[in-house]
Amino acid sequence: MKRHPEISTRTPQKLGKERAVISWQKIKWWFEDFAKYLTENYEEGIKILKDASRIYNADESGFPQDPKSGKILAAKGSKNVYSTCSADKSQITVLACMSATAHYLPPMLVFPGERFRFNPLEGFTEAVLGRTKTGWMDSELFYTWVRDHFITAIKDRKVKLPVILLVDGHTSHISLETAQLCKSENVILYCLLEHASHILQPCDVTLFGPLKKHWRDSVRDYQFKNPGEFVTKGTFASVFKSAWAKGTTVDVAIKGFRHTGLYPFSVESVDKSKVEPSEVFARAKPDQDLGNDDDMNCKDAQVDNQ
Repeated sequence: MKRHPEISTRTPQKLGKERAVISWQKIKWWFEDFAKYLTENYEEGIKILKDASRIYNADESGFPQDPKSGKILAAKGSKNVYSTCSADKSQITVLACMSATAHYLPPMLVFPGERFRFNPLEGFTEAVLGRTKTGWMDSELFYTWVRDHFITAIKDRKVKLPVILLVDGHTSHISLETAQLCKSENVILYCLLEHASHILQPCDVTLFGPLKKHWRDSVRDYQFKNPGEFVTKGTFASVFKSAWAKGTTVDVAIKGFRHTGLYPFSVESVDKSKVEPSEVFARAKPDQDLGNDDDMNCKDAQVDNQ
């Protein structure tokens, strides 16, 4: 460390092997395929990508009811520094959706269970209630969200059709029913490159990180104002409301689409440093072709090929 002042200790982000082998070539192919698909299947073709109001991204992330606290101030030499925590380690799934013009749809809060003795949205009635047995997103709930909330929102906003809705390739997003619905409503449901959401998904790149920081701050403020109490399923929505208001800014949305190369549409805007791990894998396994992957083209989720 003394001999190399240009380096420093850092806490690495965990990166799964599937994501680590994403190459620059795969990303270029995805951009080319997307542009080709629009050109061949829609009258306006690539022009659709030049209208920021017609490009949306939707994704989910889990928010723990008792998030890890950050560093705190304590007296020097303190032998023990504690932070009271809840025994409940469950989390609530939040579906977020935003456009390249910073149009945020109300978040969907997905709670585990089907019946409640309380109002899950108390304190944040603008949010959308989602319910599944596990608390995770499933294909039926995503279909309901697209039908009752996404399509309704773009119609109320009078967004010009067709509209692009970019999602990852999770099975809950690309069911046959959802694909048919989108096709009938002139919504282009298109999959991002598999295992590349940390590079190409605006919600992942700029929204969820700051949003989770605001969530931790909101939980801490709640506990300061209510000593001895913890965030429960009944209070989650009211506490999450302030975090959502602080995290969903115009700057976050615009930077999210810009840094992923989705608007303005250009693969050269993608952060190439995020694909450097693939070069390490390529050197370690030169016989492995990181540019060919039978599953790399997670095509449009419409039913053209069904």
